[in-house]
Parts: sequence; structure tokens; C-alpha cells
Amino acid sequence: MKHATRPGSGPGWLGLAASALALLSCYGTLAAVALLSALGIALDPDEGIWAAAIALFTLLTIGAVALGYRRHHNVGPTILAVLGAGPILWTLFARYAVIVELTGFAALAAAAIWGWWLGRALS
Repeated sequence: MKHATRPGSGPGWLGLAASALALLSCYGTLAAVALLSALGIALDPDEGIWAAAIALFTLLTIGAVALGYRRHHNVGPTILAVLGAGPILWTLFARYAVIVELTGFAALAAAAIWGWWLGRALS
């Protein structure tokens, strides 16, 4: 039975937004610092705050994707989100490796897209 909600409503878009914010807080900040440096403006963001923001948005993505389970009853996106968050958090707080970080972000984004798609298919 289809739910009588508008397309795009529900938690599905929250996962997409949170994963986009995690990605932007990581690579957007890096790009902004590089651009400002090229313009001769020195900016040295606090790495602890930067890492905490990325971690927060990563964890929010897991929560938002998990909320989608109530709608589509598929645990796959949540598992993928957790598996994607692991490498991201590892690179933030243990040992940095760009390929590990990128793999984590790809899995996190895929989980958010998958959860959104499953929820949208019910609309």
C-alpha cells in the first residue's frame, strides 16, 4: 500500500542533506582554505572543530537514514551508512588515508541515496 505523503517528504531528504553537509564540511572547507590562500588570505581552521563537524554530520546521516527504516522497512541503507561512517571516523580520529576517507563518503552518500530512493518508491 502506498503512503499518502508528498514525494520528497519524510526523513529521506534528511539523509541526503546530512551526507551533503558532511562532504561539504570536509572538502568544502579544504577548498575554501585553498582558494583563500591563493588570494593571499591566511586561514587556519581549528582541526578539532573541523573534525567534530564532519563527524557530527556523518552521525546525523546515519540517524536520518535509519529513520527511513520506519517507512520502507529495508535495513540495507542503514547498514551501508554505518559501514561508510566507520572509515570516515577512522580517518578523522585515528589515521588519515584519502582513499579510505573517499570510500567512506561514497558509501555514506550511496546509503542516503538508497534510503531516499526506497522512500520515494513508496510515494
